[in-house]
Amino acid sequence: MGVATIEAVIHSQSVRQAARLAGVHHSTIQTRIETISALLGFDPFDGFGKPRLGTAYLVWRLRRSRVLDLPSPTNETRK
Repeated sequence: MGVATIEAVIHSQSVRQAARLAGVHHSTIQTRIETISALLGFDPFDGFGKPRLGTAYLVWRLRRSRVLDLPSPTNETRK
């Protein structure tokens, strides 16, 4: 629920568009955005809020990623 909401907010230009992307009613997404704003201390639809939220989301995804835990390719696997 939380990740889908943040992705919808990042990829939309309005609350209604974010609601459509998340598959919820616009009043539901508005409540979620108010919760996000209260927790983060900024509105994701105001000024630099969307880039800040997008950057925070990217950092969160990179920290959770396991792609860098994979062994590096060897010369034998490149052939």
